[in-house]
Amino acid sequence: MKHQKASVMLRGAWLVLLLIISSGALHAWKVDVYVNGSTEGPTMSFGEGTVGMAPMPPFSGMYGVVDVYLANPDKVYPAGISEDIKDFYNRLSVDVKASPTRADNRWVLVAGSNARLTWTAVEGAIPANFNIAWTEKGEDKVEAVVAGATFSVKAGITYTLGVGVGTADITTDPTNPNQMVGKDEDGNLEPAIITLAMPSVAAAPSYTISINLNAGTTLLAFPVYDADGLTGYRPNNGGADILPADIAAAAAWIVEVVAPGYAVALAWDGTDPNVLIATLTKNTRADGDWLLSAQPTKTGLAPLTANTTLTAIDGTPTAEELLGNLIAIIQQLGTLDFDGNEVVNMDDVMYLYNYASWGFPSVEDGQGWFDGSYLLPYTESATADDANAALAFLQANFSEVDYDGSAQIDMDDVMYLYNYASWGFPTATDGQGWFDGSYLLPYTESATTDSANTALGTMQEFVE
Repeated sequence: MKHQKASVMLRGAWLVLLLIISSGALHAWKVDVYVNGSTEGPTMSFGEGTVGMAPMPPFSGMYGVVDVYLANPDKVYPAGISEDIKDFYNRLSVDVKASPTRADNRWVLVAGSNARLTWTAVEGAIPANFNIAWTEKGEDKVEAVVAGATFSVKAGITYTLGVGVGTADITTDPTNPNQMVGKDEDGNLEPAIITLAMPSVAAAPSYTISINLNAGTTLLAFPVYDADGLTGYRPNNGGADILPADIAAAAAWIVEVVAPGYAVALAWDGTDPNVLIATLTKNTRADGDWLLSAQPTKTGLAPLTANTTLTAIDGTPTAEELLGNLIAIIQQLGTLDFDGNEVVNMDDVMYLYNYASWGFPSVEDGQGWFDGSYLLPYTESATADDANAALAFLQANFSEVDYDGSAQIDMDDVMYLYNYASWGFPTATDGQGWFDGSYLLPYTESATTDSANTALGTMQEFVE
């Protein structure tokens, strides 16, 4: 009897174990995510185990903070928190889940900035078949998340992570206010435009809305009109209006409010130059959506954040009501194929070297004298047309030569590319396990290992 009882108990234990294994029971694990080669202070953490959530600090382009966070699309909040702080938990720095059904545990990562992430397992092991999926340039992609590996995220893209995640699981974050600013067919930068929510109060003769703007140190401006049309752009630095003919040369975000049926008067707040006040006064029977637009004059500007709030009705202050959020990000068009001949080789390196030797002259600086012929020395098979195409690209997309993200383009960026070319432009896959930023350091002046690793990640994205 004792033997039979022990046998029954043993079979029961194996049955319980089998049920645990087959149900995908969780083992606790956690991944810290480090950004751009940092080894101290992870930007994000996610995993499975005891539930944990922590909000991400607000994005601040002014201080060069990378805007990458874990979203909360299902609106799951810590127990007991008040309504007025729930919004803070829509951008997470920590998201640890505890669903016993592993397939239910999904993470949504939003990139408001380009960044290179390093997955670092700090508790347990990342589960098998744990993937990240996303859509880029119309193509669905999936990649395994492996401890110690790096992964580059691109501004404006939303990524889905989880066990068994594939292209069918790609999701978006409904609270993500990011909007990419691209170029039209003629190569002109397009505006970012959002529809503002109409005030919840009854229709009134006039409204005052406040637009809180942040683009770091980048100039902000709004258009000024008279009876004959556009006369200029009023900057937020207190300077004189910028003439329409001169605005293209200014590095600025142009912000405007359109409200059919209302006359819109714009003015910079007298106490805060980053706050734009719009007064809307009913003047016709026309009707339509209120729109906020943000138009960059150049590539390479810092992202623009715009929070729009109703502050007064008929001149009387009212309870503030959020009408819309926008983060406008200029889409990066990075490539190492400067002349567009579909081959990346040493000629492209020499274009950049020659361009740097002349001090990176812009279109305005080089007007009338600087053309592609100045980029031809030391090239092997480049033609005049190739060099002119390369010059046009470099002048139009100059900010993308800042490979290490230092916000300063100099000869170090040229040497990164030269060294990278000297090793045959190894991709992230080709160089796995041996090729790192240290190979880009020769001949640089002030580059560090971290800056070289960042430059390598950028160029590997561009060359693929």
